[in-house]
Formats: sequence, C-alpha cells, structure tokens
Amino acid sequence: MLNIITKYSALPSQTTKRVVSFVSVIFIVLVHSACSANETAIPVTVEIDASQTYQINPYLLGSNLQWVDRGDGILLSDGVTPDSDVIDKAKKMGVSVLRYPGGSLADLYHWKDGMGEIQNRGTNKRFHGDGDDKILLGTAEFLNISKKLGATPIITVNLITGTPEEAADWVRMTNIERVRYQDEILPKVVYWEIGNEPYLIDDNQKQLAISPKDFASRADTFISAMKAVDPTIKVGIPLRSDKLVGVPATPLPGYNKTVLEGVTERIDFVSVHNAYYPYIHAEVPEYSQIYLASMAAAGLVEKNFQQTRQEVNQYRSEDNIKIALTEYNAMFTLNGGESDGFIASWMGAMYLSDLLMNLSRMPDLLMANHWSLIGNWYFGAIGLQGEKRPAFYVLEAFNQIMRGKFLQTVTSSPGFNSPNVGFAPAQQNVSFLNSVSTLDDNVLRILILNKHPMEKANVKINIQGYTGINTVKADSLTVDSIFHYDTAESKVRSKTIDTRHLNNQVELSLPPHTLNIITIE
Repeated sequence: MLNIITKYSALPSQTTKRVVSFVSVIFIVLVHSACSANETAIPVTVEIDASQTYQINPYLLGSNLQWVDRGDGILLSDGVTPDSDVIDKAKKMGVSVLRYPGGSLADLYHWKDGMGEIQNRGTNKRFHGDGDDKILLGTAEFLNISKKLGATPIITVNLITGTPEEAADWVRMTNIERVRYQDEILPKVVYWEIGNEPYLIDDNQKQLAISPKDFASRADTFISAMKAVDPTIKVGIPLRSDKLVGVPATPLPGYNKTVLEGVTERIDFVSVHNAYYPYIHAEVPEYSQIYLASMAAAGLVEKNFQQTRQEVNQYRSEDNIKIALTEYNAMFTLNGGESDGFIASWMGAMYLSDLLMNLSRMPDLLMANHWSLIGNWYFGAIGLQGEKRPAFYVLEAFNQIMRGKFLQTVTSSPGFNSPNVGFAPAQQNVSFLNSVSTLDDNVLRILILNKHPMEKANVKINIQGYTGINTVKADSLTVDSIFHYDTAESKVRSKTIDTRHLNNQVELSLPPHTLNIITIE
C-alpha cells in the first residue's frame, strides 16, 4: 500500500453542504428500506444459537507497521524508544499479528541496513520519490514491538530489488542466529510473504514492474533458499484475480493462473489485498452514493475471496492453503481532495466493522491485517499525535468480544440497493444490519452494526441454547458526523442504551450509524 505522510486539516465548508445534500436525498436512494416517511425505526431480528459454535481466529485483528519515519511514529523522537502510549493503545486494539516492513516499501527494503547500532545504520529509499530515510525501526525494533504486543510477526521479503540470498540470510538471522534487543532474545518469524503487490504497476516506480512468469520463477528461488535455512517457516505468495466482482483489477491479466501454475515450490498460504473499497478513481459522486457503496462493500470482499479460493483449488495441489488478507482498509480517493480523508471517518470505520464481521465467519482466513497501526496518512488507527481514530474503536470493540467461541448468528433486516461507485459495483437488497456474537464462561457478547444513516433499528435478539439472563448492558458507538475526520465532529462517543429482556429474548433500539456492544450475563 501507499506510504504517504502529509499534513491535513478539518474538512472545508463544502462538506457541510454535501452532508445537507445527503440528508435531503437519502430517502430517495434507500429504495429498499422498509420504512415509510411516517415510521421511525426499522424492524430487525437477530437469531443466536449458542449450541452452534465456531473457533475465533486468533489472527483476525492484525495490523501493519512500516519501517520509515521512525516506524510511522511508533518510536519517540529519539528514534530508539517505543512510544508506550501507542503500545498501550495497540494492546487495547488486540493487535495479534504485525506485518513489516511495508507495503510497497518492502520492494526497496534491504534489511541488513537496519541492523546494529543506530549510529552505524544505513538508509533505504522511500517508495514515492521522497528521498532516503535512515532505518530506525529495523528488524530488532520490529520484533521487540511484536513481543511487547504479544503479536505474531510476519515479514514481507524484497523480491523485486533483493536477492534470494538476502531473504535467506534474513530467515537465518531471525530463526537460527536469533535477533536480540538489549540482550533479550526476540521471537522467531514463522510467516513470510514473498513480495508485496507484484500484480500492479506503480506509475512512480515502473522500473519495479515484473511479469507474472518472472515473478513465479524468482519466487521459486526465494522459497527454496529460505526453506533451506528453516524448513518450518510458512511462506505465502501474493495473488490478484483479473477482476474483482467484474471490475478489472490488474494490468497483468492471467497473473493468478501464471503464478499458481509457475511456482513449483510448496506454498503455505496466499495473500490478497482485495478489500480496499470503494476506491473512486474518477469523478467523486455525491457523498450519499459513497456512503451506500461503502455500506455494501463488505459483501464484495466475500465474493473476491470465493474467486481466489476457486483459483487456488484449480491450480494448486497442496491441501489447506489459507488466504491471508495482509492489507485492508476503507479507501475512497487519492486525488488530494477532502474525500481522501474519509478513510479516517466514521463511515470508513463502519465499513471496517462490517468487513470484520464477515471475515470472522471465513474458515479459510489465515489472518487479516488492518492498514495500518499508526500515522501513515489517514490509514493509521492511531494518529500521529496518539489520537484514537474511529478505526481504533472498531478494533477495540472486536477485541472486547473475542473471547471463547463465535456463535451462529443470523441477522434479518430490511435492505437497500447500493449504486455503482468506483471499484464497487451496484448491489441489490443489502442488509442494513450485521452482527456477530461470542460466548465465554456463560458471558454472551454481541456486536451489532446499524448501517442505516438516519433510522434507528428496533432489534429483537432471540437466543437459543443459553439460559439464565440476569443482566444486559448495551453501549452504542457513534459520531456527530459520519463524513468528518480528525475533527471534533469525528470524535467517537459511547452512550449506554436501554434494554428489555424476558426469558431468552432481548429487545433494544439501536441508533442510526452505530456500532453496538451488548453484554449478557
């Protein structure tokens, strides 16, 4: 993904005008809402069966950390000390797997320049022509932060400008010789990703482009060299289908087929970056259209995963090749306009909520790594000043409920039709609500997302296989403006909401555009 550091301010007044426009047209575009102009709530049922369970993926709440800019700012200004406040916030988000050293930066990264005493370290190139940067967050610092978080590390090796020997030496250093930080032995690295996004051609770095055939050939030499050092490592290759739900997604058609057939070494997983939605590459539509497309986009990711799974099964003979979503976030525009920052808005965070709920139900998902942990333009869940962005609260909420096992949870609600926006094609009858639930030591925890922009949801939760409801607590997360970012209007607030329960049914009204945390004991 992109490495962009910039300064930005609050939305200009145009946003206020567009938000008003959104309010004025929303009832027109929500054609499948079951509400009439006189109704004040949509009816919803959530059916939970506590006897039907599935495992919690321990790597669902992964993240990314780049090497540049003091590790996106996770190191203090001395360039050495990890920011304890950021570490504490990352723990609250439950970061369970951490990817390094890029994104795109991995294609230019030479790890040996980031080893040894700080004063003796070298520099590496930034990806977007911003010059060189001294490596302060090297391998030792990265693994030290991973250890502090209790996170499993995953490293992306430099296939484009690096060598198989360089990658093998990296495995040798982390897993055989072992890396130390202040005389403390750091964790081994089990998961290794061969390259970042070789299926794309960046306009600013066209010299880094590689054909699918050449990628497969080089990947073989890398995997062979790395596994010769440590046969126990798990190695994955990046994939991209020709189309994502009918939308062309790579300038290298046939990439997946060529790579999956061409790599002869054993692969343990494949990695994808197929969840950056809605990504608008042309004229920016009305914000109401962007909102609807974003609230429907998580379903597109499921279809993308199905396509990848089909191709892996068709072209590979190994069993149990899982899919790693090593980068994901909301993405809107990259044109320098105000809509760029929607990544850091509540609208972007609601997309993440919807996506994580769907990902939690995918049995072949290896890991999901949010892009990214801190700073890094609008992408970080934590801002450069340590502020909690909306994505932080979503990840924290998921971390709070991920105890015990997930339960079978079926949500029934009215739906809406979403428009064709950017990379997100139009969809029909998308549910306004999504939910997941877990059970641990007789404590039932539920997350319910109400995506309706204006209507509350009257929800009835029916619970099977669970007895003895004594207390119900419900907290609702939202903001004053779903489009604002890094302003007072975008500050996430929590409010306790009233509930009613009788026998095994709970009733409550969930405000519009909210993520709701319900705890039942």
